[in-house]
Amino acid sequence: MSEKKTFYIERLLSEIKSLQESVLEVNNSGNLPFSFFKESFNKTQKITEILHDLEFMQVDDLKSQMERLVVVLSEKERKEQEAAQEKEKEKEYFLSKVKDLQLQEDREQVLSKTNDRDVEKLEIQSGNIHSEGLVLPEYRNPYISDDNQIKKVTDSDNKVRKSIADIDNAPKSINDIIKTPPAVVDLKRGISLNDRFLFQRELFGNDRHRMNSTIEKLNNFESYNEAEDYIRENVTADLDNPTVTDFLSIVKKGFK
Repeated sequence: MSEKKTFYIERLLSEIKSLQESVLEVNNSGNLPFSFFKESFNKTQKITEILHDLEFMQVDDLKSQMERLVVVLSEKERKEQEAAQEKEKEKEYFLSKVKDLQLQEDREQVLSKTNDRDVEKLEIQSGNIHSEGLVLPEYRNPYISDDNQIKKVTDSDNKVRKSIADIDNAPKSINDIIKTPPAVVDLKRGISLNDRFLFQRELFGNDRHRMNSTIEKLNNFESYNEAEDYIRENVTADLDNPTVTDFLSIVKKGFK
């Protein structure tokens, strides 16, 4: 209770006590003078004024409390709006990242399919370039050993040697100069978009470039065991983690 309110309460008690004493005095004396009425009316008026002051003070206190409550509620509403806006921004940022990743994935798939079609078209047009110019030796019956057969075998061997020499001395093509790399596993095609987000967040610290670099390195391994050793040393050693298990399962399928 404020000091001002305490002051009014004490005045009210004092006036009530004074009025009580006057009434008791009249009651004990048995006399009822006209001055008693005037004094009692004055004291009653003071009591009424004090009560009005207390009422106005109480109204002001309630008004102040309401204003403070409005400020608190407004601040709370403002914070909630800011939090909602922040969540909306995070959602928009996440959706933009998903869209960018999807566009990149589609672009890579289109480029990959285009390259595969070009290679197939080239193979159809040119055939097997590695078998050009080769002459297979004539079949020799091991049960025939006459001079004619020996001569045929000798002539066939000479033809083979000559063919090999011609191949060695022949001008080399672009395919001979640029050696075709061995077929590798394309792990990107085997990982869905949802799994890519999961692996990127759980295994690669939400670093997309690190994940893509790791997948490129795994593509160059010749066996699953090599890929698993690389994952154990460079990605994580916790192979019992369900996310790691799913990632290893996809990598293993790529080597089948």
